[in-house]
Amino acid sequence: LSDESAYAVRWAVANYLRPDDTVILLHVQPTSVLYGADWGAIDRVLDTSDADSQQRLEDDFDTLTSNKAADLASPLIDAQIPYTIHIVKDH
Repeated sequence: LSDESAYAVRWAVANYLRPDDTVILLHVQPTSVLYGADWGAIDRVLDTSDADSQQRLEDDFDTLTSNKAADLASPLIDAQIPYTIHIVKDH
């Protein structure tokens, strides 16, 4: 879900994909660290001392990942190309 991935999707839509193609994007995300290739570290102290804190941390990361996935899929939606995004957590 990096800027490079977004560029690759835009390039594929413009240069490679046919109207009857379906795209499957797979993203495996670590759940223990809030850090991404282009996102940088989240600017806050990570409190994972209890189950509620850990859940809030994962919920925040899920929201960030969902937003990045939506941005990544935008060219596919605009080109009306069917797609599926699978996000796998490394529990």
